[in-house]
Amino acid sequence: MSKEFKKEIEKGISAICNEIGFKKKQYYFIKPIDKNITATLSFGMALHQQKGHIFVNVGVGVSHKDIEQLYTELTGIDKSIFKHTINEQIGNLMPNKIFKEWDFVENADNTCLFEDLLKSIQTYGFPYQEKMSHFDNLFVDTLNKKHHANIYKLLSILYYLKGEKTEGWKIVEDALGKEKERTKEYEFPTQPFNPMNNVSFGKEITEKEKQIIEQKYMKLFTPEIMKQANQSKKEYINANFIDSQYGRVSKEFLTFIERYEALPCN
Repeated sequence: MSKEFKKEIEKGISAICNEIGFKKKQYYFIKPIDKNITATLSFGMALHQQKGHIFVNVGVGVSHKDIEQLYTELTGIDKSIFKHTINEQIGNLMPNKIFKEWDFVENADNTCLFEDLLKSIQTYGFPYQEKMSHFDNLFVDTLNKKHHANIYKLLSILYYLKGEKTEGWKIVEDALGKEKERTKEYEFPTQPFNPMNNVSFGKEITEKEKQIIEQKYMKLFTPEIMKQANQSKKEYINANFIDSQYGRVSKEFLTFIERYEALPCN
């Protein structure tokens, strides 16, 4: 993308954010809801190998100050970094619930795209932000996502703030079990790859296509490749995981566990 085109898009994004009361802060555009809660907008740009095009997507979120303060305390992350507590790609808030982006074209009038982007934020983003500004709604939404990677930190914190540290600790223990899985060696697949229906083309894979996929798949998992992968994984684990009373866990996770366990009962 040309620098001028990118600046044009960034300027347009800033303009619509300012129009609805959002100001730039680090990686976000933010707008206070009250003294403890802030609405956030985050924008991503992609090229998709199409010259003269910039595809813009937007994440809609909310930051709860008390939650983030406890998160910082438990994780030890840089306090100066502002972050959202929860964030959703705006397409997931729309009726079709699919990833949504806007295709901006260089040297073209993109006014209608900026207008549609603004309208989408107001129509789908604002109600979501208002809903997630309430603790109970945030808790239910997070609980429904408890199987997502790394959601255990937020969910256990929410349980603690609800006065249910015991339930929060159960979430930590569940995450601990998953953490142990990360240290296992890769296993060479002994069964032939069984591809599902070809979703991309809306039809079942033919026997010939299946054979091609199986051959390609098995080439990626030869004993030698698996051996190399295991060695790389061992080196990573040795550098980032340590033995503890909870088993072998990442340094980051151990910090969180120890600090969470030390929190006073409420």
